[in-house]
Amino acid sequence: MSDYIPFPPVETETLPDNFHVISRVGLGNVTTFSFSEDEDDVYYLIYHHSDGLHYRYVAYILPSVESALQLGGNGNRPPSCFILFRQGIQTGVRSLGLRIDRASLSRVIKNIWDDLKSADHELIDHLKKVWSQALIRFNRTNFTIRFAPYPVLRTPAVGNPSRPYERLVSDEFEEQIVRELFCGD
Repeated sequence: MSDYIPFPPVETETLPDNFHVISRVGLGNVTTFSFSEDEDDVYYLIYHHSDGLHYRYVAYILPSVESALQLGGNGNRPPSCFILFRQGIQTGVRSLGLRIDRASLSRVIKNIWDDLKSADHELIDHLKKVWSQALIRFNRTNFTIRFAPYPVLRTPAVGNPSRPYERLVSDEFEEQIVRELFCGD
């Protein structure tokens, strides 16, 4: 993925109009993140300054099938719905100019994801749809053959039902056939 940020962050004392908070996650005593949606179905990642008066927010970019395939890389399957969601949040945090250690950011993203599963099924459904379409496209272009060996079955002997795997030919007869095939005698 490139570091191109399509929507620059906005710093303001007011938040977007007519939005509702889907999830609010604190990170220590000074930092709070909100994941919100407005009436136009635009999602935002909002960073609350420690003073409580200023906000910085950036639009959350919904992933596309192409971005999911690109995120999967060369020859790799597209990532799961959660990984697609996480990538968008990480891009938003980078565009806000925040430096957060990986463990803390993972905890924030997981909490937002858990809240999102119970609060907003539309975004989850979109992520599932993108993932499934990317997987279908990946499987069409990256055909793999999986080898599954079959067990060798022996035919049962015709003459004796009590010994189903008895040899049908004698050793002498077998040697004679091999000589005729390879020696020409």
